[in-house]
Amino acid sequence: MFLMFNGNSCTLRMDTMQMAGVYSLAGDTLRMQFQNGSAQSWRCFMDGSALILDGSMRFKRQRQPGGQPPYGGQFSQQGQFPLEGVWVAQTPQGQLVSQFQGSRYVYYLNGQPYEQGSFVYYPDGRLQYQTTAGPSAGQRGVNRIVYQGQSFAMYGPNGSCITCQRQASQSQPGPCATPIEGRWIMVKSTPQISIGYVFSGNRFASFKNGVQKFTGSFKLTQTQLILQYDSGQTAALGCQLSDNRLVVFTSDDPNIDPIASMRQ
Repeated sequence: MFLMFNGNSCTLRMDTMQMAGVYSLAGDTLRMQFQNGSAQSWRCFMDGSALILDGSMRFKRQRQPGGQPPYGGQFSQQGQFPLEGVWVAQTPQGQLVSQFQGSRYVYYLNGQPYEQGSFVYYPDGRLQYQTTAGPSAGQRGVNRIVYQGQSFAMYGPNGSCITCQRQASQSQPGPCATPIEGRWIMVKSTPQISIGYVFSGNRFASFKNGVQKFTGSFKLTQTQLILQYDSGQTAALGCQLSDNRLVVFTSDDPNIDPIASMRQ
């Protein structure tokens, strides 16, 4: 059996079976809620680098070849993930807010979404990134980070430097963040067909099998998700948001099933 935890998402794999979902840890109770609607709960505790579930199942922490943290993200240092949270910097272009969560990052410039992507942070200070949205979409690179208490200096390959200060609350979302900020995957997705959305600030992008299909802006109310596509079309959809589950009603017809997605 294989378990993977990244941000608030999780994967359970056993032989040829694999299930993905989200997890929570309350006291000594680990709960995993999967995209297919099933759930599992165990009593757990750590024994050095081992994870013990229900006193009988023992898991050993693994690293990918080359020392990379599993599935991206960052190495734990004394039980903490040093980049996790929200950081603020002043640049010639204005205020830059950086939000790191799991293996994903989002940059906001003057309160507006500017760039997002994935990253791997290494113990030697290297920040390897891949940009998926923004002016530099598709770009890959490596920056270097030097910590100075509750701030860090990030150096680019060309010698540029930005000093970022941690916000008081590491869990505080960035500017313009909404309750659906992040990445969502449809519950009915399969290994062959994966459909999902990314919401960032007031922008969204839809993906199928990792390929971007549509982009636009959105507005969220208590009962509706209003999508304004860049193509000019508008869709007003009924929605229900509960923690890490988003249900969208595409029609008033009771014979048409709503679409459920899980936060990743």
